[in-house]
Amino acid sequence: MIMFSMNNRYKFLLVTLCCFILMPNIAKPQKNNIAERFVADYAEDLTFLIDRNVYLSGERIWFYADLNSDSEGLLSKTIYVELYSKDNSVQKKFSVEHGTCQGFIEIPEGLNSGGYLLRAYTNYQKNFLPEQFAHQVLFILNPRKGISENGMYTLTSPGLSDYLKKDTSFLTNNYAAVHKAGRNLIREVTIDSVNGNYHVLLQSHNSNDKLDDLLLIARNAEFRMVVRAQVHNNKVLVPRKKLSKGFNYFMLLKDTIPLVTGAVYEKGDRVLPLELKTDKTIYGPREKVDFSFPGKLDKNYKQKAVVSVVPKGTIINTSDTAFVFKLMALNPYLLNDYQDIFPGFPDLPDYYLRLAVRNHVKALMENPTFVNKLVQHSIEYIPEIYDLSISGQLEKQHDSTDLSNRLVYLSLFGENPQFHVFDTQEDGTFIFNIENSVGIHDLYLTTDPHKSGKVDVRVRNDFSGDFYPDKIPMLIDTTYRKLLEKMYLSRQIEHQFRTGDSTIINGFDVLPTIERIAEVIELKNYVELPTMVEVFKEIIPNVFVRKRSGEHNLFVFDKKRNLMYNEPLILLDNLPVLNDQTVFALDPAKVEKIHVITEPYYIGDHKFNGIISVRTRTKDFGGA
Repeated sequence: MIMFSMNNRYKFLLVTLCCFILMPNIAKPQKNNIAERFVADYAEDLTFLIDRNVYLSGERIWFYADLNSDSEGLLSKTIYVELYSKDNSVQKKFSVEHGTCQGFIEIPEGLNSGGYLLRAYTNYQKNFLPEQFAHQVLFILNPRKGISENGMYTLTSPGLSDYLKKDTSFLTNNYAAVHKAGRNLIREVTIDSVNGNYHVLLQSHNSNDKLDDLLLIARNAEFRMVVRAQVHNNKVLVPRKKLSKGFNYFMLLKDTIPLVTGAVYEKGDRVLPLELKTDKTIYGPREKVDFSFPGKLDKNYKQKAVVSVVPKGTIINTSDTAFVFKLMALNPYLLNDYQDIFPGFPDLPDYYLRLAVRNHVKALMENPTFVNKLVQHSIEYIPEIYDLSISGQLEKQHDSTDLSNRLVYLSLFGENPQFHVFDTQEDGTFIFNIENSVGIHDLYLTTDPHKSGKVDVRVRNDFSGDFYPDKIPMLIDTTYRKLLEKMYLSRQIEHQFRTGDSTIINGFDVLPTIERIAEVIELKNYVELPTMVEVFKEIIPNVFVRKRSGEHNLFVFDKKRNLMYNEPLILLDNLPVLNDQTVFALDPAKVEKIHVITEPYYIGDHKFNGIISVRTRTKDFGGA
């Protein structure tokens, strides 16, 4: 089965071959206007696809992500991917190239069995409600731990059984629901759809009262402001053509205080099924599979095919519609990704969809952060136009400490090491762009306490802290036993013979190291000396040792300019050394080579008076 996931610009093809193989603070008006204009001009949409729904702990979750914007240029170059449940989470960052990204998240071996959510988003999308993130649902079994009944959510829990009960916040004439903030002057809110408009009608506790002093704001599913108007004669019109597919919001305020919050869900176009045809149904190992798509594709859309070959049965049973309908009703923020999560499933029946809208408004009102975003939206997170980044802020320990223009050093270790320097902003903030690097790396971050004073270095958690309550049950039970046995056997064979899925090869030009223009001295070519002081005095050219206040210090001599520089940048296995005595205390037998740059050297916009880079033979910085 192959499905289209459509928006007004793209169609994406997910191909699955089923054969078994191994209350709010109001911002300043000017700032708010800038934010609203930016949102009106720029938006990002992320499509996120995985190959299956059923996994074992320790396996890789392969994904494909496609990021696009509604403007000519796409700004974001990084996506955030999170695998999480109530008790566990795995977080990774991935670079986006030409709007696409493919990779994997490795499921930890010790992860508990259960239903999990996988979501992806950009830094810019954190400005909005999390239903605009891309989501997937999956079910993970840990063979060593089994399935525990403790804490497992079931779809028979209260919340589905009472949906037929009368509820004044449940608007049965439309896919809409409202929620009132406690006791206020509004007794009832009703919505009607007439002549292409939504009529929002208000009734006060006293029929003679006019509610003309209220402000109504409405946002469409892209979070753009579509209505901002005073209530007149207890009624406001919201043009339906200004709304968009998904959850659209409105809010009634009195003196900036929300009295009523509501949501209207607009259905989108049906996802188009597309047949996948293969040349045969049974294949041998490494045998070529020829497939095609009978029929003509719409030339008005761009098409991208994402081919995934997975064990049969690891995609949720398409006949189990009741399970999926209940899952969507209890986790309504997944509705935007419904067809990507469960390709081929029919639309939700009306009563499940109405229940989903009601549950969504209730969850929205329980989170003050979400309410604040609806009332007064501001752009706090900008698109990351560079590669992966690490940001944070210096925090003073004493009021007299100045946090501006303080050097922060970052060392990235591994096969392709990097070294970065940043001068902090006035408030002590810093950001490093880590380009042309993949995988998991050790990293060192520090300041010079002699110049910065006593400060704490706070690294910002760039992942979103916005979550709706998740109610994901454990789908896997004894009916999956044979499938799980085959998967577990394949997993053990993979470990035994070191087989497995292919790894994506990222092609990039490695950033040049500092030593590329340095003069290198290998100590093996010289007579062994007992101390590093003697090494620098006797062997290393254009480096001088001077004694001040009873301590030795390093200087470099620039022959080209006939200048002597103090305080050169000293690196020990790519680690910034902020005290010369650290280098002098090394055992020369552990030092392999020393690189020297005697001219001024720029890293970013910061100039260093020469560089001395010491490389050791050890993996512990020479024991420093």
